[in-house]
Order: sequence, then structure tokens, then C-alpha cells
Amino acid sequence: MVAAVAIQTAWMLLRIVHNWLLCATTAFTCNY
Repeated sequence: MVAAVAIQTAWMLLRIVHNWLLCATTAFTCNY
């Protein structure tokens, strides 16, 4: 379904943004 793909894509982007925010606000190193 299109909805499932949209949800999966949104979740992936959310994880990327979350990781970026953690990296930007803490001393953790980014692993991309």
C-alpha cells in the first residue's frame, strides 16, 4: 500500500533527523 511506504519513509526520515539532533546537541559522534 502507498500508506505503508509513506509511513516507512517518514519513520526513516524521523530517525535521521533525530540522530542529527543528537549529534548536534551532544558530544556523540555521527555514524552515517
